[in-house]
Amino acid sequence: MARPLRIARVNRVDRVVHRLRPGRAAVSVVAVTLLLATSACSSDDTGANDDGPAATGDTGSTDDTTVSPAVVDQLAEWSDRGPHGVGSVQLDLAGRRTVVWYPAEEGAGTEEPLETFDITGLLSPELQAEVPADMRVQHPIAARPGAEPATGGPFPVVLFSHGFAGFPEQSASLTTHLASWGYVVAATDHVERSLSGLLGTGAQGVEAAEDDEVLSDLLDLVALQADDPTSPLAGLVDLEHVAATGHSAGAAASYTVASTDDRIDAFVAYSLRGPEEVDVPTVPGLVMLGELDATIEPDITQAAYDAMATPRYLLSVADAGHLVFSDVCLIG
Repeated sequence: MARPLRIARVNRVDRVVHRLRPGRAAVSVVAVTLLLATSACSSDDTGANDDGPAATGDTGSTDDTTVSPAVVDQLAEWSDRGPHGVGSVQLDLAGRRTVVWYPAEEGAGTEEPLETFDITGLLSPELQAEVPADMRVQHPIAARPGAEPATGGPFPVVLFSHGFAGFPEQSASLTTHLASWGYVVAATDHVERSLSGLLGTGAQGVEAAEDDEVLSDLLDLVALQADDPTSPLAGLVDLEHVAATGHSAGAAASYTVASTDDRIDAFVAYSLRGPEEVDVPTVPGLVMLGELDATIEPDITQAAYDAMATPRYLLSVADAGHLVFSDVCLIG
């Protein structure tokens, strides 16, 4: 059984240290928790965390204090799918394949998933022809392409950056989960390090760019779609509340864009190796790690966390390796 959530108050900042058992729903919960708190606070509000989870003990103490059971119950509720259905739309970002998941009318995509991902589709046509049809896995994604957008917006934006040899759909269980709770989640192909880029099928004609530049361009694309009356994102996007998130190399990308783009209000970094020669972001950041990660060892992520500015949050997942934050093992 996972330990209770514990918070140490340090200089009016909640430093979250929580040990979870592996599970993509639990990972989604923590991401949503930080984003909900961040989207409600302005960047210049020095007392922003005072409205966060209640904790006992002296606020100047570094001793852990236990969060009330009501907060833990709320986290458990967020581990379930949210009140919205999930829609998706495929976009093009200067030649980069891009997917946006968004809150849709209730019931859309919550029964039989209508979006699928076939990883062999990233191969060249010649290699695809060599793959037997019964070996092509159609991985289901709980979203419905073009579904009717939800009412009640606009909704905050989350930019997702995949890991090395990854792809936009690599963590679709996370991105669609966030969309079900009222977030517009955009992911694009970093062809400089993606699976399609490494295979040579995704980088043709694409101008190379730094990861943070790609994420900033992705946010520009979302903004353009929000103003396009023919797009399902029209009027759906809250550009005043934007978070960046990513896994491994994508974690470093989310960290970097939070430093270089002042439109980013928070970042969530899974399996972070702190990028060198990048200014430390001044916005709230949540760092998550797998305790058994042998690719980016926990001490490396811990060191990156220790160098971060406050408010900052750290969460570790028990008995978990590097890929716990992705669907790669399920996709095939």
